[in-house]
Order: sequence, then C-alpha cells, then structure tokens
Amino acid sequence: MNTALPVNTIVPRVRYLNRLTDETANPMVKILTGIRRGGKSHLLHLMIEYLKNQGVDSEHIIYHNFENLTLPELYKKNELQKYIDGLLQNEGKFYIFLDEIQVIPGWEKTLPLFFPEQRIEFFVAASGTSLKKIAKRKEKYVDGNYTEIQINPLSYSEYRKAQKEVPHENRGLLQRAIAIRIESRAVFTKYIQCGGFPAALCRDDTEKKTALNDIYASVVFYDVISKHKINNPELLAKVIQYIFQHIGSEASAKKLKDFFISKRYTKDLSKIQSYLNHLEEAFFLKKIRRINIKTKKVQRIKPKYYAGDHALISSVCGNNGPEPCSIMENILVNELENRGFTVYCGSVNKSIIEFVAEKENTLLFIQTVNHIRDNIRTLNEKLSALNDIPIINEQVRKVKYLLFFGETEDIEQIHGDIKQLSLNDFLLSGEY
Repeated sequence: MNTALPVNTIVPRVRYLNRLTDETANPMVKILTGIRRGGKSHLLHLMIEYLKNQGVDSEHIIYHNFENLTLPELYKKNELQKYIDGLLQNEGKFYIFLDEIQVIPGWEKTLPLFFPEQRIEFFVAASGTSLKKIAKRKEKYVDGNYTEIQINPLSYSEYRKAQKEVPHENRGLLQRAIAIRIESRAVFTKYIQCGGFPAALCRDDTEKKTALNDIYASVVFYDVISKHKINNPELLAKVIQYIFQHIGSEASAKKLKDFFISKRYTKDLSKIQSYLNHLEEAFFLKKIRRINIKTKKVQRIKPKYYAGDHALISSVCGNNGPEPCSIMENILVNELENRGFTVYCGSVNKSIIEFVAEKENTLLFIQTVNHIRDNIRTLNEKLSALNDIPIINEQVRKVKYLLFFGETEDIEQIHGDIKQLSLNDFLLSGEY
C-alpha cells in the first residue's frame, strides 16, 4: 500500500486548502486541474497532512502518482476498478489521492462506479485537462459528484510568504520602514523574474533557468505534442514565441497566419487555431475574451492571450521578450484568476476598460498605467472610461482601480470612486 509522501509545507496555500476541506461542498471527487508543475501534487500532500492531523489513520489514506509508475498494473483496463474494490474489503472510509490521473485510460468511467458505496472520497490531480473538457467527452460520467479546483502557480502573496524574512527589530522606526520598503521592492522584482512555479523557488539564476526550461519542455511535450499527436512541433514553437513576444496584444489564428506568411514561413498553417486551443487546454495559455459592459455580451473576436505563469515568457523569449508592462499585465491576470475572478477585456461606448473581473456579486474595472508622465492624453482617456461606466445592477458591488506598474503617483484630476494603487500593493490587498 502506497501512503502519503513527506511534504514540505513551506507554502501553505490556504485558499485552496480551505476549498478542499469545505464540509458544505463535499462532492465525492475533487479534481485539481492546472498547468503542470503548478502545485497540484503539493496541495494533495497538504490535504493528506490535514487528514492525518484530523485523526485519519494512514491505512485509510491512499496516494499514487501515476507518472512515477507506482503500481504499473493499474495502467491496464479495469485494473483500477479491481484495486479500489480490494480496498473496500476493509472497513471504514477511504481517502484516495490519484495524482496525474490523466495517464490512466477511462479513469472518468471508473470512479463513478464507487459512488453508491459512500465510503470513498477521491482527490484527483490532472494536468493538461479540465472538468469542462472531461464533461464534453464523457458527459454521462460527470455530474454533481464532481467539483473542479483550478490550481495556479504561486501568487505574489504566497511567494512572499515562502521567502525568508529579514528581521528589523533593532532598527529605528524610520529605518525599519525604509528597510521593509526596499525589501518589498526586491522581493517583487525577484517574483517578476522567477514567477510562481514552486520548482523555481529559492534557486540561483542558473538553477532557476534550468527549472523553468524543464517546466516549459514537460508541459509542451506531455500535454500538447504527445497528447494531441502534434506532427509540426516547429510551427507550435513559433506560435508560442509569437504569443509570448506579443503578450497581452490582440491575437487570433488569422493574425498569426498573416504574420507567418509575411515572414515567408509558408509551411502548413492550418493547425494554428488547434494549437492555440491545445495550449489553452494545458493551461499554458490563458485566453481573455472581450465583453460589452452595457450588454454583458461576450465577444469572440480579437482575444488576448497571457501565459499560465509569467516566468515562461522569459524562458521562451530570453532578452527578446515583451515590454515590462506586458509582464505586469500577465501577473495581474493570473492574480485575478487566483482569486476566483473571470477576467475579460471590456468596452463601454467607444472606450476600452483594460480588465473587467467578475466574481459572484463583484465587478472590478481596472485601468493600468506605467508612469503618468509617459502619456497624459492616454491617461485621461483611461480615467474618462472609468468614470463613464454605467450603472449595471444596484445589487452588484462595483470597484474601479487605476493601477500603477511603477510607484503610485497622485493624480489631481481623479474624483469620485477610483482607487489608486501600485500593482505591488494591489496584489497584496484584501479588499477584493
């Protein structure tokens, strides 16, 4: 019997763990999805430790990582069912953790067979897939007994908690404040460089680069090339590089095709849309659609793409990457999704709201600026768009933000309810 592996609890990931332990929403199968190496396995181990602390004995906690070839016989048809049947010969409730379950053919057919038992709770991690995709393929096997929790790489707040804090007790009040501010900037700069993948934590530059390159290669190979039998990996690599060099810009399969044709890359370009879909399914890319704020109609034209983690961009592009403000946008999008928001690009009348984030009864309207002095006219247009947002629903909490990618700067023209924050402070804010 393979029980839980030791776990390094340096990053507690409280928000996700709370969802796993929520007794009011307790389906029999909890599926953790998200980009490969983004922290799904770590969270499974955190849950195992939680169960042990609650008094569950190790004999009733079963863990398997199928990419480590534990119990290779389970890869055969019907063997997973036989194995679980064998566990149920014993009394008591079982908590079964199945890591990288996507490599087991037909697993989504097997788990529902045990729902009538009411003695098993499954915790499943699946890279390169989602409950929506599973439901589309196997609709009759996915019902209210399943819930999906999408796991993203570390947020900035989680990243900070994983860093060693420098004590400041022996300094004066002003010196301490200055030291903390400098330290905060340094940590944020490091986060921009390292990203949120746990494997890149606390590594020197060489090790970090190697770790990120390894993550990139494993996601692209296992969850895209191998899974979808890609026969033109050269085109796939060019698609990824183009998206990353133009991160946050309007993108479409047609735009990529036109670009490649202009560069005389005349090989078969018909697969570009499917490649974008596969990269999105693997959580390697995130597609942000446009929404009309007045009508709430989501548009399919001119989407924007962002990386599943911003560190992948430097891994692919090196020194030929996008402008720093584009990386900041990527961090912002991932933070909002980390907090459970659905993110759109917004339009109201003829104006653009860069980001509209929706969750339950809350709407965030966000404009960003690098430095005020860069372009006063553009800044005024962004502020005007925020002020012109119509009343959508009195029951919806509406919050407007102007976020600075540099230090926060005072703007005399701002009136009303627009909040000014640096991106750093926004990422740590508990207000939304």
